[in-house]
Amino acid sequence: MRSAVESLMFVLKYVLGFGKLRRRNIESVRLEMLQKVIVHNFRQMIIVEERNEKRQRQERAKILQAS
Repeated sequence: MRSAVESLMFVLKYVLGFGKLRRRNIESVRLEMLQKVIVHNFRQMIIVEERNEKRQRQERAKILQAS
């Protein structure tokens, strides 16, 4: 079980850039991780939305050039 937790923490801290946790007891750590995950998900939503908007602009530009 520890191995699974350690690998998850590695991914969260170093791959996703969550950094060090500021809290120490288990409930506080859970709360901090939840907050970081929510922020991460919002950032990802913004990135996806910006990509979609860029793709739509490019498609509209192609249609305008073709006509």
